[in-house]
Amino acid sequence: MAKRKSKSKSKSGTNGGGGGALPLIVLLLVAGTLGAWNYHRNLGLEEEQAGSRPFQGYSDSALVDLADAYGEQAEILERKYKASLQTRRGVRDAEGLIMEKIDEFHRVQKIGSSIRVATSHVAGSEARLREIQDEQAWRRNESQWTLHLKRLTSI
Repeated sequence: MAKRKSKSKSKSGTNGGGGGALPLIVLLLVAGTLGAWNYHRNLGLEEEQAGSRPFQGYSDSALVDLADAYGEQAEILERKYKASLQTRRGVRDAEGLIMEKIDEFHRVQKIGSSIRVATSHVAGSEARLREIQDEQAWRRNESQWTLHLKRLTSI
């Protein structure tokens, strides 16, 4: 009889250890459900922000060509801007008749306007070039695995 008691004790000992699997299964189900919900939520947020990257529809080779073209354009516009600044240095002090002063005022206004336009063009071209470079950097940094992991874990 003593042998039977020891057997029943060992059986009850293994039965008590198997009851710990249920909380683990529940925990895994809850974590999986929350992960799936978070992934779906982040995917929806990405789709809403799809228009925030203006060059996402372009291929990599087209982005390289665009970056080169905008880089060249920015250099040309920068040279024009610097040339317009040199023109501004040619402003002379008009001494004499009122008409000469008025003509000089109009000439200086025209120069100032051309400088503002050149500045605007340079800034616009540089902004586009930065957007292209940002898109290229985003593509280099985002692999498919890191993208899925980011969707799953970011809150």
